[in-house]
Amino acid sequence: ANLYTVSFDTAGGSEAPESQTVAYDSLIAEPEAPTRDGYVFDGWYWDVEREHRPWDFAQDTVEDSMYLYARWQPVP
Repeated sequence: ANLYTVSFDTAGGSEAPESQTVAYDSLIAEPEAPTRDGYVFDGWYWDVEREHRPWDFAQDTVEDSMYLYARWQPVP
C-alpha cells in the first residue's frame, strides 16, 4: 500500500501536532487544536494562504503527502 504523511503547520501557534502516516484514500484523525495568544483557531486548511475550504476530517481523504495549515482569527 502507498503510505503518505500529513504534517501540520501551526503558523505561529503552539507546538504542531505529530505527523500522521496513512494509506492512500484514508481519513486522518483530527488533532487537538493549537493555541496562539491573541487569536482564535479557525481550522486546518489545505493551502498555505488559508483562503480555500478547510480540511473536513470526516470526509476528506489523503491522496499524497501534504501539510495542513492552521488559520487564525484575531480576538476582537
